Amino acid sequence: MRRALVPLLLVLAACAQNPVTTVIVVRHADRESQAQNSPLSAAGMERANELARMLAGVPVAAIYVTPFLRTQQTAAPLARAGHITPVIVTTGKDYPQRLAQEILARNRGETAVVVTHGDILPDVLRALGVPNPPSVPATEYDDLFVCSVDGSEPARLLALRYGAVKR
Repeated sequence: MRRALVPLLLVLAACAQNPVTTVIVVRHADRESQAQNSPLSAAGMERANELARMLAGVPVAAIYVTPFLRTQQTAAPLARAGHITPVIVTTGKDYPQRLAQEILARNRGETAVVVTHGDILPDVLRALGVPNPPSVPATEYDDLFVCSVDGSEPARLLALRYGAVKR
């Protein structure tokens, strides 16, 4: 799937007249428990490594995470591989709008990765211009959304899956 993702991103970028900002949005990987600041489980660490492997050929300019350990651990292998320091964005009622505004201001025409939480992931996609984003079930950790924003509405969305972890 990684081989198909890089050409797809390049085609989406070439089709638009305005600079295309590509935002790859994932939910944090599998968590160890339901504790407030739960770390990733062993399966979650495997999934985080798979995310980094899958995006190895993608020119990621920025990575955005929340203050919670599980989002930071999910992003860590990708950040290490790309020598990127993740930007921590605090959550709260206006988080999706603040995040989208920051990405579109700081990373216009680039590719950014967002590692967030399943319950607010649809709101993040909506803030990026996706009119009817899918929901993410609490038991799923393998959704990967590629959102292409070029200033026209609506934003384009490609829904994929990654890193099926064997249990």
